[in-house]
Amino acid sequence: MAISQVFTSDPNPGGFAEWNHDTNFFKVCDRQNDGYSAEGWVYDVDTGEDIAHLVDPSHGDGCSGTAVPQGNGHRLNLRVCLLRGGNRNFTGARDIGRG
Repeated sequence: MAISQVFTSDPNPGGFAEWNHDTNFFKVCDRQNDGYSAEGWVYDVDTGEDIAHLVDPSHGDGCSGTAVPQGNGHRLNLRVCLLRGGNRNFTGARDIGRG
């Protein structure tokens, strides 16, 4: 099973996003009870559009996930940040290949 992950860029990463290449399942996980939520995207580099967007407000207890219809062969980028009061902080991103 091929999985790509990206973590928030804070010193003790409070969130991560994950893409399963075999099932096209995307999830975002908030790892800490610190008042932030984790927010993540799967971004289509070729079209400049978000394919999927999730917010996980669990504050350290669980993840939010969704199956994403995919298969167009476009280049994908996985992004995650910490969200509090409408402000995005500690964004992490990485290219994850083609969908």
